[in-house]
Amino acid sequence: MTNKEEDKIPDPLENFKELFNFIISVILKSIQTLFPIITIGFLAIVFLLYLLFKLLGIS
Repeated sequence: MTNKEEDKIPDPLENFKELFNFIISVILKSIQTLFPIITIGFLAIVFLLYLLFKLLGIS
């Protein structure tokens, strides 16, 4: 086999690597956008529970 024939054969893992990198980048991007929303929502729920317990006089 010559070098030209070897160059024509695609690396079967190359597309998988690109797809894997793309999926990882999409997941990281979605975490970056969703994380502040989730944390703000969690803090709001904790604050509301605190107010509820405070009003009921449990704690």
